[in-house]
Amino acid sequence: RQIIFDNRNRVFGGGEKLIDFDRPEQSYLLQILNDNEEPMPPVRSNIPRLTTDELKTFSQWLSLGLP
Repeated sequence: RQIIFDNRNRVFGGGEKLIDFDRPEQSYLLQILNDNEEPMPPVRSNIPRLTTDELKTFSQWLSLGLP
C-alpha cells in the first residue's frame, strides 16, 4: 500500500496518474486492470483477473484515499 501511495502521482504514457484520487476511474492502475488487449495480470500468469465487484471495491478504495 505504501509503495502505491508514494508513487500515486507518477504519470504514464497518456498522461494518467498512477492513482487519481479525484477521478479514480482515470487512474492508470484501474485502466490496466480493465484493459482487454493487455490485461493485468497477464493471461500467461494464470492469475485470475479481478471480478467486476472487486474492481468496483478497488475503485471505491482509491476514491477514499487508500485508507
